[in-house]
Amino acid sequence: MTQTGQTTTQKPKKIKDKVLIVRISHEDKKRIAQLARQANISMSEFLLSSALRRKLPPAKLDVDTYATLAQMLWEINKIGNNFNQLVKTCHVTKQNGEPIVVDTNVLVHVNNRLYQTIEVVKTALKKME
Repeated sequence: MTQTGQTTTQKPKKIKDKVLIVRISHEDKKRIAQLARQANISMSEFLLSSALRRKLPPAKLDVDTYATLAQMLWEINKIGNNFNQLVKTCHVTKQNGEPIVVDTNVLVHVNNRLYQTIEVVKTALKKME
């Protein structure tokens, strides 16, 4: 380590002592703020990265959000298990010749939406790893 506390492999930080004033619309400012939040960086960092064509850092996600998404996936899978049990019961009831008062189109739609939601959560979790 050097006397300044930096290792020899670290780059010295650039001093940011200049201010750039830019006029933009309210909607553009809201959109830039939203994009910066999604990237988990400041608006200044976001604008610099965009203007200088730097690669944006990967979005950071706090442990609580990751845990919440993992819990959501677990809950969705439990709902899927319950849904499958319901469908199985309907099939057995039908095989036994008993009447079923269920709109199968609704079951198919719910099943499709459930699988779509599972894939969205899985994709989000993979991107965070």
